[in-house]
Amino acid sequence: MKIDRYQIPTIELYLNGEFVDKIFNEVELVRVQINITKDRLDGYTIKFGDEFISIDSNTGSLSNWPRGMYDEWQFGVAELFKLRRINNEKNL
Repeated sequence: MKIDRYQIPTIELYLNGEFVDKIFNEVELVRVQINITKDRLDGYTIKFGDEFISIDSNTGSLSNWPRGMYDEWQFGVAELFKLRRINNEKNL
């Protein structure tokens, strides 16, 4: 068996169009969303690839969640459940 290595994408954080810092993982992104919501901070966006995504100051929600942005875990778990179902059907 070979381990499939995964490179976690980096996201850039901006305030009113000015670069603030880099976000290196999903936990950091959630913490940014929490802080923005807690303090109701306006003007924050993140950049993933070429796309700018706004962060709502009341809810912390993102205006878009592009494919490939911290979604590998969800797709991996979905594939695992699919394989389990297929294997269970074969064992019936």
